[in-house]
Amino acid sequence: MRMARQTTGLILAGWAALAVCPAGVWAAPAAAKPSADTPHRLPATDRAAGARTKAGHSLSSREKARSKLTGTKLAFASGWPEGDHKGRPYNGSAGRRDGASEAPVELRDCAHVNPPGKAGGLSDRFWIGGQVNVVIQGHGNFYALYSGPNSFHNLGEAAGTSIEDLFTGARLTRNFDVLFDVEDVRGQGLSNVTGLAGFTDLDAQKAPAAGKQPRTYVSRILLHYLWPLGGEAQTNDANYLELAPQIPSRRLELYFGKFSLADFFDHNDYANDDHTQFLNWTTDNNGAWDYASDTPGYTYGAYAEFDGGAWSFRYAEALMSRVPNGLYLSLHLSDTRAENGEIDWAYAPRTSGTIRALGYVDEAPMGSFADALAAWRKGLTPAPNVAAVRRPGRHEYGFGLNWQQGLPHGYGLFARAGWNNGKYESYEYSEVNDTAEAGLQFPGTIWRRAKDHAGIAFASNGISRLHREYLAAGGLGFQLGDGGLTYGRERILETYYQWTLPAGFSLAPDVQYVANPGYNRVRGPVVVFGLRAHWGLGVRAIGM
Repeated sequence: MRMARQTTGLILAGWAALAVCPAGVWAAPAAAKPSADTPHRLPATDRAAGARTKAGHSLSSREKARSKLTGTKLAFASGWPEGDHKGRPYNGSAGRRDGASEAPVELRDCAHVNPPGKAGGLSDRFWIGGQVNVVIQGHGNFYALYSGPNSFHNLGEAAGTSIEDLFTGARLTRNFDVLFDVEDVRGQGLSNVTGLAGFTDLDAQKAPAAGKQPRTYVSRILLHYLWPLGGEAQTNDANYLELAPQIPSRRLELYFGKFSLADFFDHNDYANDDHTQFLNWTTDNNGAWDYASDTPGYTYGAYAEFDGGAWSFRYAEALMSRVPNGLYLSLHLSDTRAENGEIDWAYAPRTSGTIRALGYVDEAPMGSFADALAAWRKGLTPAPNVAAVRRPGRHEYGFGLNWQQGLPHGYGLFARAGWNNGKYESYEYSEVNDTAEAGLQFPGTIWRRAKDHAGIAFASNGISRLHREYLAAGGLGFQLGDGGLTYGRERILETYYQWTLPAGFSLAPDVQYVANPGYNRVRGPVVVFGLRAHWGLGVRAIGM
């Protein structure tokens, strides 16, 4: 929180220089009254990021952005007419699935404020949001025939992580946004974030030496432009990816700057956000998608998206890290870069039925498992070592499928599958070469808790033949290495319960059962218990 207080003043000062708005006086307006044009809302039982647009289909990455923030809505306004606020939910998050919203706060004496409510106008020029997410996990002793440098500890342990985010944005024109976010990370995951391909806490910093990295960093700095191409206007809640209150159903969007590829790709309404849903790396994301990023999960690049109603297409060019899972990104674009593409088909938009197909190619100085094994067999290295055989211009490529389907009464089904070629070391995300996942989300109305939800998922992860031989011979990856391997697929069963509390707070107990941790049949199984505490806040400055 100290980081947030220090950076907030600087960021607000910069936005205020653009606003040219005199200091105001706080006043609370009368409660907003619903009007005839209140947008369609889902039942309170629907999942955190499943709010539909007027066109009837989900907003994919925008829903993920909104699900990061929950709870209290504040607003800075001048002369906001009673009822203009329309009772709209602050975001699509679990904290406001029922569409309830609290009375905004007015900031008066800004006489030149544009009147709110104009579609496509500058009624919401500035936006500020924040969140805090704390995860505590632990496990007891479990059986292990042997252990190595990168094993998951078989003696009982506990660990925790916390993340604080400050999101800011400004609408410079009706279709042009500038977005700037700061993130602060504390703590460390279990076993120094090693020993599991499907690690149990997505907030955990991934590198074993992550304690040496900066604690506070810029997570996103983005220029965003939207070209309207027609179609029906869709209601959009301001979030850290887009600020416009309404967007057309047919549009082309461009982003340039720093972001996470996971902001835009591999979205799933029911398994995507570790702050409101599952915690495991391979239940919230496709484990075989080795997406370009630095250690905290961000990169620089360019992103384009075309939305044409039932079909959407997106593509991104992004920087890779200099070394596997490294803190610093490489600028050698001739031989170190990533291409990602995805197609969405909303085959049943009114019930959130969507299929997504993802493809990617990473080019980087990767180490080859075959070369590492050959050097070891020749006696050139004491053990196979991919770091000793890295060569520029090597390509890792892979594919992913992603499916979701809403069911009556707020239930939701989801599934993923992914594969990559597995010839080279895992470079950015996790040591997974193929994965399959399926799960179900339950609505809280079953037990008369309309704002709550729960989920259960099963994931099965595997690695290529060369990857197995490398680990069996004593090789180490950035995440795995037991000193040997008796191979078996890593199987994960995870369940959680999201308990929504007032004022944007939520608590979520989480349990994960992991069989064959690190693909080793002579280790485990292990049960990891966790508790997540989350708080989110958004502040919206109107038409300054």
